[in-house]
Amino acid sequence: PYRVCDFMRVSFPMTLSFCTNQNHTIMTLRILLPILTICCLAFACKEEINPCELGELPTCPPASKEYEEIYIVVEDMPRFPGCEEEENKNKDEIKECAESRLVNFINDNLEYPECARINGTEGIVVIKFTIEEDGSVRDCEVVRSLGDGCDHEALRIVNSFPTWISGKERGNPVVVRFTLPIKFEL
Repeated sequence: PYRVCDFMRVSFPMTLSFCTNQNHTIMTLRILLPILTICCLAFACKEEINPCELGELPTCPPASKEYEEIYIVVEDMPRFPGCEEEENKNKDEIKECAESRLVNFINDNLEYPECARINGTEGIVVIKFTIEEDGSVRDCEVVRSLGDGCDHEALRIVNSFPTWISGKERGNPVVVRFTLPIKFEL
């Protein structure tokens, strides 16, 4: 008659057998434990999407034409739209209103990147872009990077800007290079 241990030794030669001597048991453990560990790890790991793999940075449309001069500071700096209808305000009040609208637009549209949330990334991304004579936003670039998807999100927001009120020099619309810090805070 077969004993249970004989059956196990014949059917499952790599299993731990309590029916043999101690040396055989130790040898079996040395072979079996690494194999079981690898199998457990292989089946326990699930393929997940890594929120930190973002690919290339988005870009703004290129300039519509070559400009002889791109201003950095002008008499009337470009403004975010939305304050033009307020006639009783002076230049400073209109500027303050436009800045407030810009901050509100960024806060309303900012989607904190998952990777940055997981890693606790906070800080400022600085974006430089050109506001053309017609108020369109072009030639965006990250000047100060934060990483973890914050650069992508900042560029996405700048790409979604509506048409700005163009900058003016001596009463004429001009192309202005604009620098904008966008704060990421958990």
